[in-house]
Amino acid sequence: MVHEAYTSIFTRKSIDMLTFTSNQIGILKDYIHSNPAFDIHDAKIQLVAYDNREKSLRVTALSHMSNKAFDLMFEGVDVFISLRGYYVGAPEIINSFTVEDDFTLVKGFVKCPSHSLSKRLYLLIQTMSCDEMHIVCENVSIELNDEL
Repeated sequence: MVHEAYTSIFTRKSIDMLTFTSNQIGILKDYIHSNPAFDIHDAKIQLVAYDNREKSLRVTALSHMSNKAFDLMFEGVDVFISLRGYYVGAPEIINSFTVEDDFTLVKGFVKCPSHSLSKRLYLLIQTMSCDEMHIVCENVSIELNDEL
């Protein structure tokens, strides 16, 4: 039995979370890059938690520059790879969050047939120290809160 406090990490906070699938890659890219409300650059990572049974990953971050809290929930996770960057810079401060088109780097780690990658999202979070989190998943849900 999983402790209640642990399972609450993976419970969605509200119905206000926007969910994106591989069919909405263009919309997701536009949301991430063109939406002034989604200014995750310089946000400090507060939590990274992976639930192996549910195949879900949650990343939360706070930005004191934009006064926003970011809640990212990745579901149907096929690959989660965290790489250390070894550069000067804060490993907990997000530099970028991107949607990747080229799965070459992670293809060797995907256990599902390669043709099913067309039904997956490949997302990359990079920090100021060039640490990277590579995530291949079925969907990502994003929630922004203006309250810190």
